[in-house]
Amino acid sequence: MVEIGKKIASLRNNAGKTQQELADFLGVDVKKIGRIERGETKTIKNNDLKSIAIFLNTSINDLLENKMSVSQNQNVSKSSVSRVSNLSVSDSSMFPTQNKLSLNSVPQSENVSLNMSISNLPMSADMIAVPFFKDSTASAGFGVVNFETEVAHIPLSKPFLLEVCGVMSLKGLSILQCSGDSMQPTIQDGDYLLIQEEQNIKEGSIYVVEYNNEIFVKRIHKYPKIRLLSDNRDYLPIEIGGEENIKIMAKVITSISIKKI
Repeated sequence: MVEIGKKIASLRNNAGKTQQELADFLGVDVKKIGRIERGETKTIKNNDLKSIAIFLNTSINDLLENKMSVSQNQNVSKSSVSRVSNLSVSDSSMFPTQNKLSLNSVPQSENVSLNMSISNLPMSADMIAVPFFKDSTASAGFGVVNFETEVAHIPLSKPFLLEVCGVMSLKGLSILQCSGDSMQPTIQDGDYLLIQEEQNIKEGSIYVVEYNNEIFVKRIHKYPKIRLLSDNRDYLPIEIGGEENIKIMAKVITSISIKKI
């Protein structure tokens, strides 16, 4: 991977960009960029390569013209999601707070068509490519199993994420579509969820969880026993037994109705 690393470093320097800016764009530690550019990384995931190409205003083919090795696995491995008991979360690389955003408060300028090619969208160092799990859904209903899928990337501005959405870190953000009406009026059927890994479970916050091989979007209440609650009163609480495990996949930061351009 030495040659491709040198090419990335050369293109980055020619563009007047720093390793830190590239790291922020990818949502990774700057040390990872250093390892890539020094050729110390054996493979580069295809999704990371796409984001690097976007940042450098070039193409993947240009980066790979020397036929360097690239990992083609675009699917999310469920093994990367930590299994937890009693709602404690260990380190997970799948997603990385709080603040929910009213659908009506999303600026119109942030509306993005998910059907557009990312190459047709304006990019800059002030934007970050957020993974979007295409054709995947998390259920705000009775539960669905449909999470492993192709990953695309959606460009979102850092000021929008930090100042409007209120995220504390740009690492590990992802976008997933919600299906069902159990979280209405907070989350509508078909809304897109901006989600992020969360180490500390906050009482009453909304999370994407896997329970009994189904994926739910629910509020979590821990006391007096663990319960998954819906905002729609037509749905009964799901009570979690003391010996049962659930997977805390991510915390819902906000739901967004994305309009097609």
